[in-house]
Amino acid sequence: VLNILFKELELGNFREDFWQQLFENIPESTTIEEKLIVANAIFLLPSEVIFNCRFSLSRWIDETLVNTCISNHGLFWKVWDYVFNSLNTIGPDATKSSIGEVKRGGKVINVSRKTLDYALNSPIGRLVYSLFSTFNAWKLDTKIYRKNYLSRFELALNSVGEGADHAAVMIAYRFNFIFYHYKQWTEFNLIPLLNIDNPVSESVWHGI
Repeated sequence: VLNILFKELELGNFREDFWQQLFENIPESTTIEEKLIVANAIFLLPSEVIFNCRFSLSRWIDETLVNTCISNHGLFWKVWDYVFNSLNTIGPDATKSSIGEVKRGGKVINVSRKTLDYALNSPIGRLVYSLFSTFNAWKLDTKIYRKNYLSRFELALNSVGEGADHAAVMIAYRFNFIFYHYKQWTEFNLIPLLNIDNPVSESVWHGI
Protein backbone atom coordinates (compact mmCIF):
# COMPACT_ATOMS: atom_id res chain seq x y z
CA VAL A 1 0.00 0.00 0.00
CA LEU A 2 2.80 2.41 0.91
CA ASN A 3 4.55 1.84 -2.40
CA ILE A 4 1.35 2.79 -4.21
CA LEU A 5 0.93 5.91 -2.08
CA PHE A 6 4.55 6.92 -2.72
CA LYS A 7 4.08 6.58 -6.47
CA GLU A 8 0.91 8.64 -6.26
CA LEU A 9 2.81 11.37 -4.39
CA GLU A 10 5.42 11.46 -7.13
CA LEU A 11 2.62 12.02 -9.64
CA GLY A 12 1.18 14.83 -7.53
CA ASN A 13 -1.79 12.76 -6.35
CA PHE A 14 -1.90 13.28 -2.60
CA ARG A 15 -4.63 10.72 -1.79
CA GLU A 16 -5.36 12.30 1.58
CA ASP A 17 -8.22 9.87 2.25
CA PHE A 18 -5.89 6.88 1.95
CA TRP A 19 -3.28 8.40 4.25
CA GLN A 20 -5.99 9.25 6.75
CA GLN A 21 -7.28 5.68 6.68
CA LEU A 22 -3.73 4.45 7.20
CA PHE A 23 -3.27 6.58 10.32
CA GLU A 24 -6.73 5.79 11.68
CA ASN A 25 -6.89 2.07 10.98
CA ILE A 26 -3.37 0.70 10.79
CA PRO A 27 -3.78 -3.10 11.20
CA GLU A 28 -2.83 -4.66 14.53
CA SER A 29 -0.71 -7.16 12.61
CA THR A 30 1.55 -4.35 11.33
CA THR A 31 5.14 -5.02 12.38
CA ILE A 32 7.46 -2.56 14.07
CA GLU A 33 9.51 -2.37 10.88
CA GLU A 34 6.42 -1.50 8.83
CA LYS A 35 5.39 1.17 11.34
CA LEU A 36 8.86 2.67 11.11
CA ILE A 37 8.44 2.83 7.33
CA VAL A 38 5.19 4.74 7.85
CA ALA A 39 6.95 7.08 10.29
CA ASN A 40 9.69 7.87 7.78
CA ALA A 41 7.08 8.35 5.07
CA ILE A 42 5.62 11.28 7.02
CA PHE A 43 8.62 13.42 6.01
CA LEU A 44 7.52 13.03 2.38
CA LEU A 45 4.01 14.29 2.97
CA PRO A 46 3.26 17.78 1.63
CA SER A 47 1.50 20.34 3.79
CA GLU A 48 -1.85 19.59 2.14
CA VAL A 49 -1.76 16.00 3.42
CA ILE A 50 -0.49 17.03 6.86
CA PHE A 51 -3.38 19.48 7.13
CA ASN A 52 -6.09 17.07 6.01
CA CYS A 53 -4.74 14.29 8.23
CA ARG A 54 -3.92 16.51 11.20
CA PHE A 55 -6.32 14.85 13.64
CA SER A 56 -5.64 11.23 12.72
CA LEU A 57 -1.90 11.87 12.34
CA SER A 58 -1.48 13.50 15.76
CA ARG A 59 -3.43 10.63 17.37
CA TRP A 60 -1.27 8.10 15.51
CA ILE A 61 1.86 9.75 16.85
CA ASP A 62 0.52 9.46 20.39
CA GLU A 63 -1.11 6.04 20.21
CA THR A 64 1.26 4.22 17.85
CA LEU A 65 4.53 6.04 17.24
CA VAL A 66 5.41 6.42 20.93
CA ASN A 67 5.58 2.65 21.45
CA THR A 68 7.04 2.06 17.99
CA CYS A 69 10.01 4.29 18.85
CA ILE A 70 10.91 2.81 22.23
CA SER A 71 14.28 1.89 20.72
CA ASN A 72 14.42 4.79 18.27
CA HIS A 73 13.81 8.00 20.20
CA GLY A 74 15.55 10.10 17.58
CA LEU A 75 12.99 9.23 14.93
CA PHE A 76 10.13 10.09 17.25
CA TRP A 77 11.53 13.55 17.96
CA LYS A 78 12.09 14.17 14.23
CA VAL A 79 8.53 13.17 13.32
CA TRP A 80 7.10 15.18 16.23
CA ASP A 81 9.06 18.28 15.22
CA TYR A 82 8.17 17.90 11.55
CA VAL A 83 4.45 17.60 12.17
CA PHE A 84 4.43 20.32 14.83
CA ASN A 85 6.32 22.77 12.63
CA SER A 86 4.17 21.91 9.62
CA LEU A 87 0.95 22.63 11.50
CA ASN A 88 2.22 25.97 12.79
CA THR A 89 3.52 26.93 9.36
CA ILE A 90 0.16 26.15 7.76
CA GLY A 91 -1.51 28.51 10.23
CA PRO A 92 -4.36 28.81 12.75
CA ASP A 93 -6.76 26.60 10.80
CA ALA A 94 -4.37 23.69 11.30
CA THR A 95 -4.35 24.00 15.10
CA LYS A 96 -8.08 24.20 15.75
CA SER A 97 -9.85 21.52 17.77
CA SER A 98 -12.00 19.05 15.87
CA ILE A 99 -14.91 19.96 18.15
CA GLY A 100 -17.08 22.43 16.29
CA GLU A 101 -19.74 24.88 17.38
CA VAL A 102 -22.12 23.91 20.16
CA LYS A 103 -25.75 24.53 19.25
CA ARG A 104 -28.92 24.39 21.26
CA GLY A 105 -32.29 24.94 19.67
CA GLY A 106 -30.55 25.87 16.45
CA LYS A 107 -28.59 28.64 18.13
CA VAL A 108 -24.84 28.70 18.66
CA ILE A 109 -23.92 28.53 22.34
CA ASN A 110 -20.80 30.39 23.37
CA VAL A 111 -18.62 27.92 25.26
CA SER A 112 -14.94 28.01 26.03
CA ARG A 113 -12.69 26.31 23.48
CA LYS A 114 -9.86 26.27 26.02
CA THR A 115 -10.88 23.14 27.93
CA LEU A 116 -9.36 19.69 28.26
CA ASP A 117 -11.90 18.14 25.87
CA TYR A 118 -11.09 20.65 23.15
CA ALA A 119 -7.36 20.17 23.72
CA LEU A 120 -7.54 16.38 23.54
CA ASN A 121 -9.34 16.69 20.23
CA SER A 122 -6.84 19.09 18.69
CA PRO A 123 -3.59 18.42 16.80
CA ILE A 124 -1.32 20.44 19.11
CA GLY A 125 -3.04 19.19 22.26
CA ARG A 126 -2.59 15.59 21.15
CA LEU A 127 1.05 16.18 20.22
CA VAL A 128 1.72 17.58 23.70
CA TYR A 129 -0.13 14.62 25.20
CA SER A 130 2.22 12.32 23.27
CA LEU A 131 5.19 13.89 25.05
CA PHE A 132 3.78 12.73 28.36
CA SER A 133 3.04 9.31 26.87
CA THR A 134 6.77 8.83 26.24
CA PHE A 135 7.51 9.27 29.95
CA ASN A 136 5.49 6.14 30.70
CA ALA A 137 6.46 4.12 27.63
CA TRP A 138 10.19 4.84 27.55
CA LYS A 139 10.88 5.04 31.30
CA LEU A 140 13.62 7.60 30.84
CA ASP A 141 15.50 9.58 33.44
CA THR A 142 13.56 12.84 33.40
CA LYS A 143 16.59 14.89 34.41
CA ILE A 144 18.91 13.54 31.72
CA TYR A 145 16.36 14.11 28.97
CA ARG A 146 14.90 17.37 30.30
CA LYS A 147 15.90 19.39 27.21
CA ASN A 148 13.93 17.08 24.92
CA TYR A 149 10.76 17.88 26.82
CA LEU A 150 11.09 21.41 28.13
CA SER A 151 12.12 22.91 24.80
CA ARG A 152 9.05 21.36 23.15
CA PHE A 153 6.75 22.50 25.95
CA GLU A 154 7.96 26.03 25.32
CA LEU A 155 7.48 25.71 21.56
CA ALA A 156 3.98 24.33 22.04
CA LEU A 157 3.02 27.22 24.33
CA ASN A 158 3.86 29.55 21.47
CA SER A 159 1.80 27.73 18.85
CA VAL A 160 -0.38 29.71 16.48
CA GLY A 161 -4.16 30.01 16.84
CA GLU A 162 -5.84 27.71 19.33
CA GLY A 163 -2.67 25.64 19.54
CA ALA A 164 -1.14 27.67 22.37
CA ASP A 165 -4.30 27.32 24.47
CA HIS A 166 -4.52 23.58 23.90
CA ALA A 167 -0.85 23.16 24.76
CA ALA A 168 -1.35 25.17 27.93
CA VAL A 169 -4.28 23.01 29.00
CA MET A 170 -2.38 19.76 28.45
CA ILE A 171 0.75 20.96 30.21
CA ALA A 172 -1.20 22.39 33.15
CA TYR A 173 -3.13 19.11 33.41
CA ARG A 174 0.17 17.47 34.35
CA PHE A 175 1.20 20.34 36.62
CA ASN A 176 2.12 18.16 39.63
CA PHE A 177 4.25 15.86 37.49
CA ILE A 178 6.11 18.74 35.85
CA PHE A 179 6.57 20.61 39.13
CA TYR A 180 8.02 17.50 40.76
CA HIS A 181 10.53 16.81 37.99
CA TYR A 182 11.16 20.34 36.70
CA LYS A 183 10.46 22.67 39.59
CA GLN A 184 12.61 25.58 38.45
CA TRP A 185 11.18 25.48 34.91
CA THR A 186 7.65 25.36 36.29
CA GLU A 187 8.20 28.36 38.55
CA PHE A 188 9.70 30.38 35.71
CA ASN A 189 7.58 29.27 32.74
CA LEU A 190 4.29 27.83 33.95
CA ILE A 191 3.20 29.53 37.15
CA PRO A 192 3.34 33.04 35.57
CA LEU A 193 0.75 31.83 33.06
CA LEU A 194 -1.80 31.70 35.88
CA ASN A 195 -1.89 35.49 35.92
CA ILE A 196 -5.28 36.52 34.53
CA ASP A 197 -3.57 39.04 32.25
CA ASN A 198 -1.74 36.28 30.42
CA PRO A 199 -3.36 35.25 27.07
CA VAL A 200 -3.38 31.54 28.02
CA SER A 201 -4.40 32.05 31.64
CA GLU A 202 -7.90 30.63 31.13
CA SER A 203 -6.45 27.54 29.47
CA VAL A 204 -4.01 26.90 32.30
CA TRP A 205 -6.74 27.18 34.91
CA HIS A 206 -8.91 24.74 32.93
CA GLY A 207 -6.00 22.30 32.90
CA ILE A 208 -5.30 22.53 36.60
